[in-house]
Amino acid sequence: MIWEELKRALAPIRQRISLMIGRALLTAVAEEDGRRTAQATLLAGELAEGLEMFEHFGLTSRPLADCEAVVIFQGGDRSLGYVVATDDPRYRPLGLQPGEVAIYNAGDVLGLEEVLPDPPVGAPEGWPAMPETEDDLPPALCRIQLLPDRTIRITGALLQLYALEGISLVSPAILWGPPGEQTELPPTGEGRVARVGDCVVVNVEGTDYPGEIVESCD
Repeated sequence: MIWEELKRALAPIRQRISLMIGRALLTAVAEEDGRRTAQATLLAGELAEGLEMFEHFGLTSRPLADCEAVVIFQGGDRSLGYVVATDDPRYRPLGLQPGEVAIYNAGDVLGLEEVLPDPPVGAPEGWPAMPETEDDLPPALCRIQLLPDRTIRITGALLQLYALEGISLVSPAILWGPPGEQTELPPTGEGRVARVGDCVVVNVEGTDYPGEIVESCD
């Protein structure tokens, strides 16, 4: 008798605890006043709106619809929820080495017009395959890897660097060219990259003409 009464008394608390955390599928993500909120579908088709998204400092993303998420609800109140983790197996890179870290995105879903080969040229082992039909969402085509051997690998369709004051590159040698056809460009001596102000020799019909590079062009 006492046990049954105790179960009835604890039932509301047990229900609150069970409602504090849940797995969800994001249906929409919005930004307003510097904050990112989401709408999500929970178990049994329950719809949750105004879910504030929390992220680690220095890292941010805007997930796509149908992205999976973990949602917590303060005090079990389903009207007061927060998204604390997101994941999207459609784009997650595969084949990572033990200890490897990777940053990736949703590829040409965001506007890349050209579809790269399958797999993309120079892509690391384990890169997700291209979609089989036009209706399938493409895999991640951009990726930054921190490999266990201290290699940093950046793969993408186009790499752009914006430096307001300059670029400093310290390396004993530079490898240049497409995969499998790379050549070494040492910092000094034969084969180095010429710059404006450098003295060069141009051969025209068998005759060498020394001169100085005065202007760059496309």
